[in-house]
Amino acid sequence: EHNQAGVLADVAALEELVRESDLIFLLTDTRESRWLPTVLAAAHNKLCINVALGFDTFVLLRHGVPDPSTSPPAAASSEPPP
Repeated sequence: EHNQAGVLADVAALEELVRESDLIFLLTDTRESRWLPTVLAAAHNKLCINVALGFDTFVLLRHGVPDPSTSPPAAASSEPPP
């Protein structure tokens, strides 16, 4: 019970940090340490840059807000969809 309260407080603090940020940058070595911040960034429509470190490699991933220059324009039609 005491541990559960601590975990919930940590998650609330992390969510508040994500909500207040414009960009989230993660530099960690495990998937487990990246998934919750990545999900919170997506839930709050924030850009998340994720660097996954390996033994002798790394992977750079971009999550979240789509790039407006590559997004298709919104259809401006007054006709209802078929």
